[in-house]
Amino acid sequence: MITAREINITSDCGHYTIKGKLISLSDCYTQDNWTCMKSYKGSVWSVQIYKDGQPINGIQVKDGNYQPYIHFGEYACGICQYGVKLSKNTILYAAVATHMFGNALKDENAEKIERKYWKEYVNARIKYEQNH
Repeated sequence: MITAREINITSDCGHYTIKGKLISLSDCYTQDNWTCMKSYKGSVWSVQIYKDGQPINGIQVKDGNYQPYIHFGEYACGICQYGVKLSKNTILYAAVATHMFGNALKDENAEKIERKYWKEYVNARIKYEQNH
């Protein structure tokens, strides 16, 4: 299931699941008009990878001689390095990069997802290099 605010996809083998959710943030409660209301600050994506129902840090992908470790971290070749923001497209790119979620992504354009991710990556990398 892939919606605008939630991703819940299972690998073709049935062992791996990626669950992502867009979470609204609030920074405080206000007392405007004598009512208690949350003040909206924005939203962020939260993502978790599961193997057979147990949370794991990443997926070890065996693709010929190349064996990448796909995860959403900033370090060690993670998907979100150099300031790439975790977004719906970033989560879908990780699923595309593993080549294990073909059935779940059959309605998505994998080439478009990859192009968008690499554009975000290059822009983030340029910004990072300019600041360091």
